[in-house]
Amino acid sequence: MEQCVSASPLGISGDAGMASQLHSRYTAPRRGLAVATLRLAQSRGQNKQGVDPETLIDQLWGLAITAYCCRPNRSAISSLIA
Repeated sequence: MEQCVSASPLGISGDAGMASQLHSRYTAPRRGLAVATLRLAQSRGQNKQGVDPETLIDQLWGLAITAYCCRPNRSAISSLIA
């Protein structure tokens, strides 16, 4: 049976440096691009007005993290921030 990580979905709660690098080099830039893409689509009338792009991205990111949280892989995380 898989062991879920309770304190940190990515299993990096004890490594502040890795968590910081993951955020600055992977999460934040991709989140920013996704929000910008949704805002552009909204300005073109391609998605519903009134939907907050940041909230939508947070919800999608949360789903991705939840799906991953039972399978933390430090080497995969390291490769994302290298």
